[in-house]
Amino acid sequence: MIHRLAPGLYERVGNLFRPLRFHLASAAVLDGIRPGRVFVDDLERPKAAFMVSPEGCYLVGDPWIAWFNRAFNQALGTGELFDGDVRVLFLVVNQRAGETS
Repeated sequence: MIHRLAPGLYERVGNLFRPLRFHLASAAVLDGIRPGRVFVDDLERPKAAFMVSPEGCYLVGDPWIAWFNRAFNQALGTGELFDGDVRVLFLVVNQRAGETS
């Protein structure tokens, strides 16, 4: 199950979204300047997150959480992550997610 994170708790995903801070839309949602929704794998210690903003969607964090990937895929298919009628999904991912040194 994917959990919706309350806006007052967005600081919990700040580190996950740090590589995408150059995308001003994602930064604006986290800063409370623009509307958006954030969904996470764990409400207390998120390791993966999905953000819906007016300008696009952002997927960050650990790409190897199999149950989250399945739940995310199902939620995308049912449309439960979106409000209103979404006809096009513009998704931004961190291409370095999951890399190890």
